[in-house]
Amino acid sequence: MHWLRQGQNLNKMKFHWMVKDNLSPKDLKKTSKVLDFYGYESMLLTFHSDESDYWIKAANAIDVEDKIKYMIAIRPYAITAAYCSMIIKGFNEIQANRLSLNIIAGTHDEDQQLFCSPTSMDERKKSSGIFVKDLRSINDNCPEIFFSGSSNETVKNVSSFGDGQILTLSKFNEAGKQSNRTIVRLSVIISDNASFIYDSMQNIKEKSNTIYGNKEEIISQINDLEGRGVTDLLISNTSFGSNNSEIHEVVLEMIGNSSASI
Repeated sequence: MHWLRQGQNLNKMKFHWMVKDNLSPKDLKKTSKVLDFYGYESMLLTFHSDESDYWIKAANAIDVEDKIKYMIAIRPYAITAAYCSMIIKGFNEIQANRLSLNIIAGTHDEDQQLFCSPTSMDERKKSSGIFVKDLRSINDNCPEIFFSGSSNETVKNVSSFGDGQILTLSKFNEAGKQSNRTIVRLSVIISDNASFIYDSMQNIKEKSNTIYGNKEEIISQINDLEGRGVTDLLISNTSFGSNNSEIHEVVLEMIGNSSASI
């Protein structure tokens, strides 16, 4: 069973922005405005135990005049399904359709130790599916829920309980399309000197999940990914990049709007 919303369009590329930093409430509001202006579907807000909570800051950032969703990253060992359901209901009371969830099994045992006894990655993948199953059983108005990963267990969770799958560009290149709603996580370099910048990257993992080129080349690469079955992109700058505005302009053009400036 796929938990697809009635009328959901899987044939038009959607764009989501990856928020890498722990933004202040003020900066989150500003970023929300910018991303909403450029037509992003959502912004992913990450989970780290040593940072402030994004559930609270996202609720504070909601502007009822905007449409952008807050995709909250959840590690199921850090919250119960019942309490998660309560927070979802609170968000919906502020404004409906402004929330989505990213379920991550987690890779950092030091984070898990703060919440419960550490478990293996396989156990966390299984518990992620159980968490969403329980959440749906007590909340019939759940937002879209996306599982991160490319393992067989994750694909099973997506098929049984999720609305889609998030995986990195490198994993997508290895495994191909595994789920109907396929969100590929990647970084972008847009520059006339993009190949030089790309070749200078030291982080091999980040490099393998980066596309680069001028504006036309980036659009061509995104169109190629769509042709291979990618329905959404979870996009960001590289860790050292500073071309957010160029990325936003590409997104704006690809979703069919005219050029804009802030």
